[in-house]
Amino acid sequence: IKYGSYTVYYGADIQVFKGAHLEIGGDASVNVGLNLICANHISIGRWTGGGRNVTIRDNNGEHHISIRGYKTSIVIKEHVWLTENCTIMPGTTIEAGAIISARSVVQGHVPSFSIVSGDPAKVIETKVYWKS
Repeated sequence: IKYGSYTVYYGADIQVFKGAHLEIGGDASVNVGLNLICANHISIGRWTGGGRNVTIRDNNGEHHISIRGYKTSIVIKEHVWLTENCTIMPGTTIEAGAIISARSVVQGHVPSFSIVSGDPAKVIETKVYWKS
C-alpha cells in the first residue's frame, strides 16, 4: 500500500501467487466479498474503491489462452469506483475517474471520467466527474 490505508471488509478472497505483484494506492476501501486473484500484476490507484462482490483477476487459472496480444496485467488508475458485482478481467486498463457500473464485465481500455456498463462493458457516459 503506497499511501494511507486500504480497508477490505469481511468475506474477501485475496490470492497473490508466488512471483506476482499487487500494488494498492491506498486512501480508500472495498466492501464485502472482494475476490482478487493476482498471478502476474495488478495495480490499483489511490482513492479507488469498490462495492460489494467485486472481482478482479489477472488470470484464468490454469487455462492458457493463445491469442495474439493477450495480456495478463490489470491497471486501475486513481479515483475509480468499481460498483457492486462488477468483474475486471485480464488485460484491462481503467483510466482515472472512471466508474464501472454494477454487474459489468470489463476487459480492455476504459477512458478517463467515463461510465461503462454491460457485459461486455461499453462506454455509456463521458465527462463524468464525481466526489468521493
